[in-house]
Amino acid sequence: NRTGRQDQYASTFGGINLYEFLGGNNVKINSVEIGKDNLLEIEKNLLITSSGRRVKSSGEVYKKGDEEKLFEDSDKIKRLHELKDTAIEMEFNLRRGNLRKFGELIFESWKKKKKFNPLTTNTYIDSLIEEAISNGAIGARLMGAGGGGHLLIYCKSDYEHKIKEAL
Repeated sequence: NRTGRQDQYASTFGGINLYEFLGGNNVKINSVEIGKDNLLEIEKNLLITSSGRRVKSSGEVYKKGDEEKLFEDSDKIKRLHELKDTAIEMEFNLRRGNLRKFGELIFESWKKKKKFNPLTTNTYIDSLIEEAISNGAIGARLMGAGGGGHLLIYCKSDYEHKIKEAL
């Protein structure tokens, strides 16, 4: 299943976790413990907003990628490992309270996701993310398979209202 299972695990277990999919049904759930002050800072600075569009479902995005042979490139596995490494680095920085770096890694993961699957984005999504960054976001990315849906945005402190108004 190209669309993954992470959403089902996130909704089942809640909280901040790093999931390790070890093959088959073997999944390790690592709870990420962060201090109360850092949790409050994340809650203040993290925005989730609708892009206003949902063009395709995850399945449709990956079906089109299969049709265009986007996933047959030998570099795709390498890019998936790079995404995984970014997630591990995000978890590392969250545990240490380095929230700015965490926000920067959200943006890095977006860049890597677009390289993995160019169908993830379009000019509209790219313009929303650019608008968020130019108005004080440290990092931003589209959640889900792409084509629309919701954006995850990590803001500089006290910029969340400016970004919200801009978008």
